Amino acid sequence: MERPLSVSATEARFLANFVSLLDCQSLLEIGTGFGYSAAWMALGLSMCTSPRAIYTVDNSTEGRLGERGVDIAHELWRRTGVAHLVKMVRGTSPQILDELGDLRVELAFIDGEHRGQQPLMDYQAAQELLTHNGCIVFHDVQEKYNVKAAVKAAETDGFACIPLNTSCEPVVAVRSSQHQALVLTALTLARRRLLIGSDNYADGH
Repeated sequence: MERPLSVSATEARFLANFVSLLDCQSLLEIGTGFGYSAAWMALGLSMCTSPRAIYTVDNSTEGRLGERGVDIAHELWRRTGVAHLVKMVRGTSPQILDELGDLRVELAFIDGEHRGQQPLMDYQAAQELLTHNGCIVFHDVQEKYNVKAAVKAAETDGFACIPLNTSCEPVVAVRSSQHQALVLTALTLARRRLLIGSDNYADGH
């Protein structure tokens, strides 16, 4: 109630499904908030063959929750059974990403500060951590923010950028036609309220 959800139900299911379809090992999230999107991505990660962790970065300065957001996040991850897959990284991006060393991730979710040069700097730092054919999801690609500058940079770097046309206007950046197909599959399932690994997914397939 103190900080409304900024990721819709469709977007949350998309993230979980996309992670599962990519069969990720490690993920990066910039912008933890109170842990909602990380919980969904960790749920998707739990469906993968060799899951390691999602590394989620935040400095607890955005929004009214402050440090309480971290406490809420840890409780949320514990209650949803994914705490063992989530690694909290306290600090400011992109500088804090240097401390992750030789980490490589199959997917980065960028949902930190949306204004000024920050989205572009986050993209530049995150794409350095991607594996070959790694993907990026940009959140809140809206006119009132400056995330479009980061998306444009990704397109210049050879990514195909696919808008999901959901409430918060995320854009998925991929390098292969195979991954473009996975984006559409993950989104179709999410819009049908299906989640890979859940009972309703099994019933629907």
